[in-house]
Amino acid sequence: MKQIMLTPSALFVIFFLITITSRLSSATVHSKPLTEKEKHKIIAGDAITICLHEVEDISKFINTVLELKSLQLTHNTKILPCVQGLIFDLSEVTSALNNLKHLKEPNMLSYVHFLKHMTSHTINLGNMCSSSLKNSDKVIVSMLSRKFDDLSYLINNVVYHVSEFIGHSISAGSP
Repeated sequence: MKQIMLTPSALFVIFFLITITSRLSSATVHSKPLTEKEKHKIIAGDAITICLHEVEDISKFINTVLELKSLQLTHNTKILPCVQGLIFDLSEVTSALNNLKHLKEPNMLSYVHFLKHMTSHTINLGNMCSSSLKNSDKVIVSMLSRKFDDLSYLINNVVYHVSEFIGHSISAGSP
């Protein structure tokens, strides 16, 4: 019978694969089934997390727009206040999302209303900013518009899932 000798690097790879496999399988297997309330909480939390990342991406994009040399050549005085307003509004949206993130606050409904209001205000301001960029590269204007469409879609998703969680929490007891 022939013996197989494994090198230390081969042993490390085998150990690494076994460790990852065991962690992944333990991470996906629950010892007990989740309640509807727990499922709604997880889904709402994920929707909020995705939305927070999108708001951060939009903020980075808007800050990048200010740095574009082609916009600096136009001497458009409306762009700076517009961008500053958008950054402020997006920080308010982020704040509302962070307040909702824990899904434990007794006044989550007021955070949802504030989030909807700030999102509407931000999107309206974004549309005004797009019009001040009309003499710029059309791709930039199109991307800005799409980013706000995505934001609106994601905020609606957050509102829906948080409302589902709130509704389930009310019918099943406290959150």
